[in-house]
Amino acid sequence: VLPRLGLGINAKFVRTNIGSDTGYTAAFDLGSRYELGKFGPGAMSAGLAFQNLGPGIRMLDQSSQLPLTLAGGLGYKLPFGLTVGLDYRNRPYSGSSEVSLGSELSLGPQLALRMGYASTHGLISGAYKTSELMGLAAGFGVKAYGMSLDYSMTPFGGLGNSHRISLGARF
Repeated sequence: VLPRLGLGINAKFVRTNIGSDTGYTAAFDLGSRYELGKFGPGAMSAGLAFQNLGPGIRMLDQSSQLPLTLAGGLGYKLPFGLTVGLDYRNRPYSGSSEVSLGSELSLGPQLALRMGYASTHGLISGAYKTSELMGLAAGFGVKAYGMSLDYSMTPFGGLGNSHRISLGARF
């Protein structure tokens, strides 16, 4: 449509386990990114996303809505492969929001290392705080043959770790 505008859609399969119960559903995300142009030594972009659009997840005899997320953010890409980003996310069903700060270091066209912090997780205190590392996440991305594999891990103390894996294809 416009040379500096990118649009995307993501389809996903969601699985959750609570104790011995398991639930499944399918959902999708819609997103856009607009290249704002050069600012100083780097380039800035802005993005919007609607995440977790789809039916609720069913476990036992109950159905729960997926956590609809509306997000916007800014990214700043430096010439030596470092990108930093600042995001704001709103979850209207739960009435919560968060600010996230992240970074990605590209080690060539096929490999990227990532680290970030989400304010909602880091601000949890008292009985709900399960780890001093809550809020931090780390991961990597690999690209080859038009495909991508992304992995991230977020520690949740006694609750274990959250692992996210995604596969992507460009067409």
